[in-house]
Amino acid sequence: MSGFDFYKTFNAAGNQFSQINLMFSDLQNFTTPGFKAQNMTFQEVMNNGMGLGAYTHTNTSTFTQGKIEKTGGAYDLAIDGGEPGTPCSTFFVLSDGTHTRYTRAGHFEFKNGKLIDPFSGLQVQGYALNGNGQPKSKKLQTIELPYDPNTKLYGGMYSGFKFGAGGKLYGEIKISDPMTHQAVTKTVPLFQVGLAKFADPDGLKQVGTTSFEATSASGQPHDGVSGEGPISASVSTHSLEMSNVDIPTMVQQVILAKMAYNAEFAVFNNMNQMTQTATNMVK
Repeated sequence: MSGFDFYKTFNAAGNQFSQINLMFSDLQNFTTPGFKAQNMTFQEVMNNGMGLGAYTHTNTSTFTQGKIEKTGGAYDLAIDGGEPGTPCSTFFVLSDGTHTRYTRAGHFEFKNGKLIDPFSGLQVQGYALNGNGQPKSKKLQTIELPYDPNTKLYGGMYSGFKFGAGGKLYGEIKISDPMTHQAVTKTVPLFQVGLAKFADPDGLKQVGTTSFEATSASGQPHDGVSGEGPISASVSTHSLEMSNVDIPTMVQQVILAKMAYNAEFAVFNNMNQMTQTATNMVK
């Protein structure tokens, strides 16, 4: 008859507690655009084929499409790769010039003339466009339009700017119609938001609430733009992708995990009390 393993039972309760904390983190980020629900897997540490009762755990994200919601936000962008729940492998590209990150959270804003991701503070990457709306090169660069408070112009000549189909950013120039002499607004393509598609997004490492970095497991991505080449996903303007956290399922999992935790801890507590009683009797 094998003896009671205090260490193993205590670790099992600890594992359940860790899972509960992770689930609560998912629930807290239910309203965070682009957030991906997380999973925790455990693996027992082995020695010569024998389990030691200690466990290592790994957190992975569930990369499935979240629901697209119209927000009206001028710089809100969403990657639409299909129906909610379908696998997703395409991301926006962020950089600070040294580090590159990837995100599904498109709640961007302009700061100091640059389009940034407020969650990470990193700059959104894209491609400079020619007058025909085609990339000037295949090199990603920061999307920026410096603002001059003296002339009140962006990039030295644009009175404003806006996003259009496919994540293209257009500068606006006010000119006078030579026939009617009325003021009209002309749009000029300037940038297109860059996208990155991974063969194995499950291999990405989470480095922030909504940002990830490439690893040897994920491989390096294919960079491109909306709807071209291997990137079939489209970019919706004035929209955001909601989190993929399933509230009913998550609540049920929390309840089950809490029941399992209570059961494991109760067994440990009872056996601990019995051991104390036996020890006192020997004394």
